Amino acid sequence: MGLMGNVLVTMALTFWPMVFIVSVMGMGGPGASNNMSWMFQLMMFNSYPIWIFAVLSYTGSTFWGVSSNYFLIGVSVVFLVFNAGFIYSIFNLMRGINNEGYSVAGGQVYWNANLMSEADSGTFQPILKKLAIDQNHFYDSGRVLDIVADPASFRHIEELYYRDNEHIFYVPYYEVRLVEEAEVESFEVITETNNDVTSDARDAHFRYYSGEKVAPR
Repeated sequence: MGLMGNVLVTMALTFWPMVFIVSVMGMGGPGASNNMSWMFQLMMFNSYPIWIFAVLSYTGSTFWGVSSNYFLIGVSVVFLVFNAGFIYSIFNLMRGINNEGYSVAGGQVYWNANLMSEADSGTFQPILKKLAIDQNHFYDSGRVLDIVADPASFRHIEELYYRDNEHIFYVPYYEVRLVEEAEVESFEVITETNNDVTSDARDAHFRYYSGEKVAPR
């Protein structure tokens, strides 16, 4: 390969670290790590030095007087080392395991591709992005919480309130609170102000605000 070709290939290689950084940044979007098509595109984008030296090797060209075969092996090893995370993430997706969030695959439950050994896959169900429930536990980001509910009857009421057959729960973002002493049969979500006390729910006996009793009914 002539001088100009050597210079152009060298310039292309100097951009490789920047391309890798851009590829990592491309994983930062919501759900990006669970999108296999996007992951493959990033891998292809990040592997361009391999294709350059594969062509040079196939045509018998040298790079600065050295066989392109050596450079093909070198960039391939570097690619595999620095893209091991990408490769493992794609492997997870091929097994049905999400790299981000909850997933159930092969009779096992995972959070961010990490096995949740205590979770029951048969009754497991996500509630919000980081909250989930099974017949034994609530989970926050894969961690077991102390509050227990019946998954068969667990359902959303309105706003941030949930229930099962025996309890009312207040679920603000990534937390689960038991609404103490709330009566399930008469509980309703309704915002009202009475005697200067504002509430967002009530049952036959009490009014509640953010899952706490604030006044008698």
